Parts: sequence; C-alpha cells; structure tokens
Amino acid sequence: MLKLLFWSIDVAMGRALRQIALISMRRWKTSCALLVRVLTWWGSYGGLLCLLAAAAQSQAVWTLTVIEPIATSIARGNEAVERLVARLAPLFSQGAVMSPEQFAKAFYQALGFDSPSVDLDERRAAAAATTAREPAPWDTELPLDRLAAASFPKLVVSGAWDIAPPLARQIAGSAFRVICEVLEKRLPAERAVFRGAAHNPQLLGSPFNERLRAFLAAHSRS
Repeated sequence: MLKLLFWSIDVAMGRALRQIALISMRRWKTSCALLVRVLTWWGSYGGLLCLLAAAAQSQAVWTLTVIEPIATSIARGNEAVERLVARLAPLFSQGAVMSPEQFAKAFYQALGFDSPSVDLDERRAAAAATTAREPAPWDTELPLDRLAAASFPKLVVSGAWDIAPPLARQIAGSAFRVICEVLEKRLPAERAVFRGAAHNPQLLGSPFNERLRAFLAAHSRS
C-alpha cells in the first residue's frame, strides 16, 4: 500500500485533510476518491500528497491544482533542488530529537529565511512534530507518466518569490521554480506565477482566487 505524506500547513482545512490522509492509509480507494473530489488544490507537502492521490485514483479526479509541491524527487540532479535537499536533510534525520519549536526554526532557516522567533500554539506545535516524523519528500517517487496519462486538467501554481529575502529566493525559490517547471512540462499543466508571494500565493486572496476560479470554470463539467 502506498504511504501518504502529509504536511500539516496552517490553513482552515488542515485538520480535515490530515484525517482523510490517515484514513487513506487504511482505506486507499474510498478515501482517496473523497480527497481528490473535495480538495482540488493544495500546496507544499499537501501538494505532494494530492499528486500521489491523483495518480492512484485518476478516475475520481475532476481537476488538480498544486501549489509549489515539495516533489523534489522529480528534479534530482538539478543544482537548486540538490541544494535545498542538502539543507533540509539534517532536519529529517534529527527531527525525532528536536522540539517542535527547534524543528520549525531550523526548517525556516533551511529554506533560507532569517531565524524567526518561534512561539507555537498547541496546534502548530503538533503540526511541526508530525512533519519532523514524516518521510523525507525526496524519498517518495512521483509517477509522472501515470499523471501525464490522466485526462483531468492540471494547474501548477507558484509564487514569484520577489518579496522573499535574497537567500530564501536563492535556496527555496529557485528549487520550487524548477520543480514547478518540471511538472508544467511533464504533466503537462497550465502554469500560474504570482508576484508579491513566496511559498504561499494562496494567501494573496483575490488574485489567486480569480485564477483558480477561471481554471475551474474553464474545465467545468456542468
């Protein structure tokens, strides 16, 4: 059975997605269909999760939108991706002995951001602890050929990283750009890049919502 990866990002449906993902490990077909019908988009670790789910149950998918999925395995050998993997690798080997606050701080630093003052509430601390125990994303093979053969429309979204500090733009921004370009070419997929955003362009609100709404309307089944 394919193990699902899940990144507990801080959005309203994060808890619901985690529950679906956990159920999916036990009842793959039923819960996978529910996952991909209800959630047409997700990002980062969740984006990798949705790509895996969509590949496994393509007949249940209407459309798929992913936001900078951390699908590093599809671009190994690329200098920018290898640099990101090298910076993140120590976190996944040492995560079990790090506190959630230590892990969150180290994660931000690995992406190239300035060291933040981390004060996690109970929910975010649990999310960080969960992520520290997840398999490394570069150990997960993504079946691109299977996704490419699927007929449902795909959209790959990323931020321009123009607002990020120079180091974060060089480390994380460059790597996610390469990953998204590979997905755009191999799936193939429509592409959207948003200025004024880094890893979370969905937080822009209207610009992201309008692009997603247009994509869904163009491929409506009604």
